[in-house]
Amino acid sequence: MAKEKEDLSESVVSTLRNLAGLLGLIGAASYVAGYLISNFYIGKFGGSAFNLVQSRYFATGGLFLILASLNLIGPIVTFAIIDKAEKREKRGDAIKNAILVFLGFLLSAITIWYSGIILTSVNSSANFVLTEEIRRMGIWLGLLVTSIDLLTPVLFFFIAKWVSQKWIDKKSQAVPAWLSLVFGSLAIFLFIISLWLFSEFVYPYVPPSFGGNAPIKVQIVLSDYLSGTEGLPIHHAGGISETVILIDQTPTSVLILLPETGRVIEIPYSEVKGIIR
Repeated sequence: MAKEKEDLSESVVSTLRNLAGLLGLIGAASYVAGYLISNFYIGKFGGSAFNLVQSRYFATGGLFLILASLNLIGPIVTFAIIDKAEKREKRGDAIKNAILVFLGFLLSAITIWYSGIILTSVNSSANFVLTEEIRRMGIWLGLLVTSIDLLTPVLFFFIAKWVSQKWIDKKSQAVPAWLSLVFGSLAIFLFIISLWLFSEFVYPYVPPSFGGNAPIKVQIVLSDYLSGTEGLPIHHAGGISETVILIDQTPTSVLILLPETGRVIEIPYSEVKGIIR
């Protein structure tokens, strides 16, 4: 009896340890993905996120991982089922496989559709630069190209595996080592590309409350030093700036776009007394 309790305790501890490791891995992946997405985005404006300690990276990376997982789960499960059926070498499964593929991609299409609607319905009263319809279209397009990018190595992997098993080594059911290496490298490369695609087509259209960075129209309350600076490119009255576009906000700086001139200005956060949204 004592041995059974000891085995049970070891099993619980092992399960908790594995769960903690998995959560740590997901958290690290979310942070790195969020950091890269943010840098890809603000890099277009000449800025960079040198501040590594920002909790919003978790939200941004988590949003990417959740959307990517939901969009890919249908096709990946479909390919796995077909692969399992191919191992049994059943005949007359072509129609069933076609239906499975259709259902898998249909699930992805439905997920993309509702993701765009949900992500743009929040904070609808905020003073966003772009309309809700344009942001929704951007999210739909962004999720589509991102999903295609992530799905490409998975699709090629299964196709190459089936070809290898049918024409190269019919008896072997194991995945060739070279196949795993090639498509593993391709998956890493396309994963980075998918982060860039996400930063270009999804991140700028999602509200900040969901981990995005949709630009909004604001007024900056400038410090006394900036208000009295001659030649400041920002028009202001009484220390309150004209309406500008807030591109990015960090604990160290504020990145804004001047609508009239198209110039991008980075202001130290210490020189900002407030932001009127």
